[in-house]
Amino acid sequence: MVDSFLRFEQRFYLPAHPGQCLFTGPDGQHSVADWLQRVADWQVTLDRVVAQQPGFRRCAVYHNDLAEFSAILMALWSRGLVACVPGANTPGTSTALSPLVDAFAGEFGDSAKPLLEATAGLGQQPLQALSEALDYSSVLLEIFTSGSSGEPQAIPKTLRQMAAEVTVIEGLWGALMQRHCALGTVSHHHIYGILYRLLWPLASGLPMWTHTCAFIEDVAAAITICGDCFMVSSPTHLSRLPDAFDWQPIRQHCTLVLSSGAPLPASASLATHAAIGVDVAEIFGSSETGGIA
Repeated sequence: MVDSFLRFEQRFYLPAHPGQCLFTGPDGQHSVADWLQRVADWQVTLDRVVAQQPGFRRCAVYHNDLAEFSAILMALWSRGLVACVPGANTPGTSTALSPLVDAFAGEFGDSAKPLLEATAGLGQQPLQALSEALDYSSVLLEIFTSGSSGEPQAIPKTLRQMAAEVTVIEGLWGALMQRHCALGTVSHHHIYGILYRLLWPLASGLPMWTHTCAFIEDVAAAITICGDCFMVSSPTHLSRLPDAFDWQPIRQHCTLVLSSGAPLPASASLATHAAIGVDVAEIFGSSETGGIA
């Protein structure tokens, strides 16, 4: 039963610590209350659209800021709407998605469907934005990948599926995390990033770094702000660690390194251990099978 799973909204029914930092990044910190305000803002937008278009059901979502991306996602889910998440926001992606969605939200260019916006501060009683349980049985997330034809292929996910995976993740590593910040060198627009950079931290009360760290230098810079962390990474990044680099801050603050997307060469695993001082935990999964397979 779903009640045995970690619920993504469970800490936000009526949050005990609304001033606690939930997201941090180059632009500063966002508290639980700040984030719930954005969820509430997006709920106002969605309520208006649904009232005007009763058949509204599916919305494409892309935003490089994890705080805003997650606020849109939670607002959609709280209204029983489907978030359609592509891996990119190129004009070609928007064109291909247009026949499959009712609107776009986030960082998209011109498209044949409306681009939704949410006015800051419009939502009322934001601390109650997630006071009702989400629907864990219906498909509320579709991850889009390019199939062999090059056309977007939707991979459906229920919240129940993802909650089950997050519960396993928490059981594996939750005890190691004491307000450690989730840092990622991988995008949060794929199932791996969604699970490990967003849904696990949300369910477990861990802070999140808002932007993807493209280089190890970005990770080091982020650590000077967020402190203790774990890193959600991939073989692409871990196979290219620089030799001439001051690893001490990362060694001091990074408790866990995760890798997924492809097998990690043994040489890269050993090099990561030598540089950061922790073993790499490899995650075997895919968009189709899930973040843990």
